[in-house]
Amino acid sequence: MRGKIYEACKKLLPPPARDALRQPWRDLQLSGVRRGGYKRGGGGEGLNLIGLFRSESGLGQAIRLLAGAVEASGAPFDAVGYHFDCSKTGGCGFEGKLTPPDEARYGVNVAQMTVDGVAPAVLRMGKGFWSGRYNIAHFSWELPVVPKRWRRQDSFFDEVWTISAFSAGALQAALDRPVHVIPFGIKASAAKDVGRGFFGLPEKDFLFLFMYDVNSVVERKNPMGVARAFQEAFKKDERGVGLVIKINDYLRLGTGLEDLKAAVCGWENIRIIDEIYGKDEADALVSACDAFVSLHRAEGYGLSIAEAMLLGKPVIVTGWSGNMEFTNRENACVVGYDLAKVGKTRFMYDWWQYWAEPDIKEAAAYMRRLADDREYYERVAAAGKRTIERTQSVWRSAREIRRRMERITGRSWGVLKEEEKGDAG
Repeated sequence: MRGKIYEACKKLLPPPARDALRQPWRDLQLSGVRRGGYKRGGGGEGLNLIGLFRSESGLGQAIRLLAGAVEASGAPFDAVGYHFDCSKTGGCGFEGKLTPPDEARYGVNVAQMTVDGVAPAVLRMGKGFWSGRYNIAHFSWELPVVPKRWRRQDSFFDEVWTISAFSAGALQAALDRPVHVIPFGIKASAAKDVGRGFFGLPEKDFLFLFMYDVNSVVERKNPMGVARAFQEAFKKDERGVGLVIKINDYLRLGTGLEDLKAAVCGWENIRIIDEIYGKDEADALVSACDAFVSLHRAEGYGLSIAEAMLLGKPVIVTGWSGNMEFTNRENACVVGYDLAKVGKTRFMYDWWQYWAEPDIKEAAAYMRRLADDREYYERVAAAGKRTIERTQSVWRSAREIRRRMERITGRSWGVLKEEEKGDAG
């Protein structure tokens, strides 16, 4: 009965209203959770990393990247996994580190989650898991302002880590805790034996790619904008060029899928892939295509963009929000925009906030130029790859993590190897 009532409320109430009604109950549940109590030198000076280690989603990839950087930092850690029923699961790459909450050994907790996912994640671990430990939230946020109703979510964390200065600005203004930028350490590699044939794609066409997960807010990711830009740049019967739109988890939410299919109906050179791939297959798809397009309205970071750049693909991106920390007019095709109110979405964004509306005609011009001008294509691709290797490396992330851990625990884990130090710089 309770489930039926909840489903009925979901249909009747907009997300902000549902969140406002649910918040007092969550506050009551978390009332026994208190921060503080961590003491240096008490043993266990490492990290318990909490996240969706097995999830084939952006959150899953984020915790795995964080774990890779922690491993490179030299700090010992346990991987404490949990899973919400929101995405396909697979291997995590850290099976030997996976640990149940009651066996986690270390004195510092780093919980990678969404801001609105704090209560479910904390309660799933159990209140006792957080007691006497130094608790760190690893958040990201993609708009300039964190919703007011979420500003209590830091009450039992000692500090917050995030992935970009853009995200940090919003979080620091809203949360009463120190916020530190710990950039992603980008990893991406494509299997040599997985090519276009595996995905059913034409071997000789110049292919643009866009990938998104419907759990990441379709309006924000803006797949319709990518389709419109391609349709502006090319004809529906134009040969030798194509657009691939890869959708993750459409069966669960499906938001906007039918509208997208209707918009590209009759365009044989636009293909929609709705399979759920593991990380290796997703990297192979990026590698199999020629260029990556993200006409997002907002990004806390832009992980798929950075991964495509590392794989040597030129990217067309909206020139606003977190991705502008590593994209510019030398290493990417940066699209202009107008700021507009968010308005009503299915997610819990405040309607009065603003985000970017990318210039579709400019994006179309970039598409045409990349397809026609090989010298420009290669110059942008090479510059993008160099930027990610230099500024978003695993060793840079590892260096920042170790600095924070040494400050928190008072313990040093030595120095990076000389070749690693060079990558970190």
